[in-house]
Amino acid sequence: MSETTPRREATRQRLIQAAIGEFARKGIDATSVEQISEAAGFTRGAFYSNFEDKDDLILAILEEGHRATTAQFQGKVADLPDGITIDGAVRQLLAAKEVSPEVYTTMLEIRLRGRRDPALLRRLTALREEMEPRFAAVLQAAADRLGLEPTADIDVLIDIFDALHDATFISGADLTDPDNSRPTQLIGFVARQFTRPVGE
Repeated sequence: MSETTPRREATRQRLIQAAIGEFARKGIDATSVEQISEAAGFTRGAFYSNFEDKDDLILAILEEGHRATTAQFQGKVADLPDGITIDGAVRQLLAAKEVSPEVYTTMLEIRLRGRRDPALLRRLTALREEMEPRFAAVLQAAADRLGLEPTADIDVLIDIFDALHDATFISGADLTDPDNSRPTQLIGFVARQFTRPVGE
């Protein structure tokens, strides 16, 4: 494997950001390696020095996003004040998931490509299985902080929360708008149905 240097990492990040923009505007299948490279200000050689192909790039986009989101969630959980309500906690935690519409659109594009490509779907599934324990630990830490215990499997709750969040985005809502309370209402409702105070 090639050594990671600050310059190489900067190139990799520029390619990832360029791909997110291109994928969101054109779709993954309609975006070529050349277009991604050009949007990032590089040649095809720079692309292939960092990624084997577009699917390898897709996995890198997801890994970067998962890592960043998990770290943000961990910070938000640690900052939850004593006595905060479930809705208040959900609102604070969702702030860690705020990303641009381009990123959300690209994530949906990646899922669609996975549905059409069994080999990619297997890689996406493996990545999700690798990342889920980290999200589960964050969600459990949030429940502990609120003095609650889940009455359903944590992994099931993660799937429900993700589905509700995605459905809100697909509906056209601006998830970066702090006044948009719909995700908080939906996820807060589910959280209340599937948790109980510790010891009850």
